[in-house]
Amino acid sequence: MAIQLSDFAALRPYLYHLTHKDNVDEIRAVGAIFSATSIMRAAGKMELERVRREGGAYLNFRDSIVHIRDQKPLIRRNIRLTGGWEFEDLVSDLNARVFFWPGNERGPIDYGRNHFARYHKENPTMLRVHTDELFSRNLPELPQFCRFNSGAARKQEGQAVPRGPDTFSYGALFSGTRGDIKEVTYRDKALMPAFESGTIDDKGWKLI
Repeated sequence: MAIQLSDFAALRPYLYHLTHKDNVDEIRAVGAIFSATSIMRAAGKMELERVRREGGAYLNFRDSIVHIRDQKPLIRRNIRLTGGWEFEDLVSDLNARVFFWPGNERGPIDYGRNHFARYHKENPTMLRVHTDELFSRNLPELPQFCRFNSGAARKQEGQAVPRGPDTFSYGALFSGTRGDIKEVTYRDKALMPAFESGTIDDKGWKLI
């Protein structure tokens, strides 16, 4: 069924983006979050675009150095590629996107909390923005949605999980309810309205 952005924003009034703490000042300065591919292009490192990252990387971007995260949860043997894609096509598509976890005032959905927990030793920062404000700020660009954690691949009942050209879709083509949306993405960059930076603990969202 088609997803109306206003209906989704009513259910999930906040969106959360996990980033390295060293990136926050640059995001505030430029008023946008850029995809890994955009950062690679600016750094002259496009040979990294289709290669799964075993570790994080620091790259030159504008007048700063920014950190992009590893892709260790993207396990090839757990994936069933569809639509004629090769594994490198999937890596390229993920690198071209900016990702947000939907949630409420207490924090993101469990997928986002688990993602935060995975990197907690790195002392990451979570950015929180009002969903409707992010949607408005990026018009006429529209978000694309995903029903699962696209960057992680775990077999389901012993079966590889599908990944391909239909992994992400616009709201008008989304096959599910607004509650089924696990990721909100923009290609290349997401323009940021005013946002807060914080962390997640046992009690939920906390400003830092």
